[in-house]
Amino acid sequence: MARTFSFTIDAEIKNIPVIAEGLEGFLLDVGVNPEILPDIQLAIDEAVTNIIMHGYAGKPGTIVISCSVEDGTVRIGIRDHAPPFDPLSIKEPDVTAALEDRVVGGMGIFLIRKVMDTVSYEYVDGENVLRMEKKRN
Repeated sequence: MARTFSFTIDAEIKNIPVIAEGLEGFLLDVGVNPEILPDIQLAIDEAVTNIIMHGYAGKPGTIVISCSVEDGTVRIGIRDHAPPFDPLSIKEPDVTAALEDRVVGGMGIFLIRKVMDTVSYEYVDGENVLRMEKKRN
C-alpha cells in the first residue's frame, strides 16, 4: 500500500525550506533510507527553484508537491500553472568544457537527471507536471 504526502506552496523562494522539512519528516517516517534524502532534496530544490525563477518569473503562483512511497520507490510529482515548459528539452551541459567555454544555465536539470532514477515531464490540463522517482534502498 502506498503512503502519500502532498501540499501546496506559494511560488516564493522562502518556501523551499518548508518543502525540505515536510518531505524529510514524511520520508523518514515511512522508512526511506536517509542516505538517499540529499538526492531527493536536491532534485526538488532545483525543480522548484526553476519553477519560481523561470516559470512564474516573479509573478504569483502555486506549486503542488506530492510524494508517495511504494514497492521500494519514492515517487515525486511537482505541478504548477506557469507557462508550459519541458525542462527535459534542455540540452545537457558539456561538463568537460573549460569553465570559460560553458553555457550559463542548465545545471539544475542536469543534476536532477543525475541524482534521480527516472524523470519525466508532461503538460496536461493547463499544468506542467514533473515526475521523478528514486529507489529508496
